[in-house]
Amino acid sequence: MKFTRFANPHIFVLLLVSVELTLFLYRIVFVGKPPSSVREARECLHLQTNTLETDDNFFKRLWPSLHQIVDKCSYRHFRERIKVIGSSKQSILWLNWLVDLNDHQCNAIFIHNSKSVSMERELKRYTKKCVVYSLSDKHQETSRYQDPRYSVLTLKQNVSAKARHLGWGVDHYARDADSVDLAYFTVVQVHKLRYDSINIFYDGSEHIKSLFTKSPFDDANLATCQFNIILNRPKGRLARRDFRYTWKRLLYDRRYLVAGVRRIRGSTDALSILLLNISEPYCWAKYISNDPFVPKNV
Repeated sequence: MKFTRFANPHIFVLLLVSVELTLFLYRIVFVGKPPSSVREARECLHLQTNTLETDDNFFKRLWPSLHQIVDKCSYRHFRERIKVIGSSKQSILWLNWLVDLNDHQCNAIFIHNSKSVSMERELKRYTKKCVVYSLSDKHQETSRYQDPRYSVLTLKQNVSAKARHLGWGVDHYARDADSVDLAYFTVVQVHKLRYDSINIFYDGSEHIKSLFTKSPFDDANLATCQFNIILNRPKGRLARRDFRYTWKRLLYDRRYLVAGVRRIRGSTDALSILLLNISEPYCWAKYISNDPFVPKNV
């Protein structure tokens, strides 16, 4: 076996440096940067939940352990930047990042069926720049025209996922005179197309479907950065099948990341879910990363 001898040691050092530089350039050009925390979380969720088991077995396994799976895959990446807004009975998870910049205009909607606005007021104190809307059919009056810099804007309104409409015209109320659909409300009544947070405090299994591709939100060009929603325990075979379908859409749609799941205190029949918008560059820059939005990282 022959060995190469270097008369000058500097040549050997230069050769090693050249090899290291070549490997470094190769990684940048052909391999790229390490996967982002979002991409890593999505891959973990796919690995943990994308199985071939039956709908019933999928539900029996996933429902009691979903909060643990999401904590392992997603929540750990954002834990240090998430604040709990509200009380132990009713609260939301708020992911904070660059929302205090001067050019940031924050809009948040709370949808529930109670009179209380305690969560809304706490969010208002925490992020003073946010315009906070509170929708409930239990509110006594509408304070829509109060100064949004200091007040929570309450609206006596019932938002229903079943209050569908064929267009944006006056025939919207033909099917349900007492309810308004979420996409219709955000576009027509609030006149905003981009929201930092929408929070729904009753069964939101139908509202989640409004967020997918070719959905009412997509058709109306609406974007929400954070989505807190209560999901009730599916009852019956069809509901369990729908639960699995919804979960698969969340995984494959590449629109939202399931970033947090919490059990509702004192109940095993409801979960609180935090979704983060990972496809909107504005949401990515304001809440997820201060690096530019790159599609391959999601």
